[in-house]
Amino acid sequence: MNKDIKTIFNDDMKLGISGENYVEEKILPRYFKNIKFNGKWAVIDYENEDTLIELKTRRVPFGKYESLMFGFNKVVYIEERIKNGEKKDAYIIWKLTDGVYYWKYNENEYSIKSGGRRDRGKLEFNDCAYVKNKYIHSIYDLCEIKQEENEETEVV
Repeated sequence: MNKDIKTIFNDDMKLGISGENYVEEKILPRYFKNIKFNGKWAVIDYENEDTLIELKTRRVPFGKYESLMFGFNKVVYIEERIKNGEKKDAYIIWKLTDGVYYWKYNENEYSIKSGGRRDRGKLEFNDCAYVKNKYIHSIYDLCEIKQEENEETEVV
């Protein structure tokens, strides 16, 4: 049985909101201090004084595809902020069916291709950034990395 377009769109919105709520409540406070939501239509979902974060929620487990994708407009925005002298780390965080994963922006670790979907009654294709799985890590690895950074900067 095929779902109608409105149902697919509503299901996608519910999934996205559910993913945002989970990550906002359980993940972001653990790894990022004073992180704030930029608003429903912002290019980048969250930020604080030293970090930019984009959150994507997908109905796939990690490894189903050789890479994960997101809108290339996010990369353009991140690079523009960096070009303007901002010293912020940027992360793309994916809430997948089997966990939460992240990629820390690196200009050498993504490719650009057209990507999108066709299941909502029209073609929805744009330029997308694709990050190979070898560059993507479990969010729990980020906790270990941040802990090591804190230990290195502690004053004894």
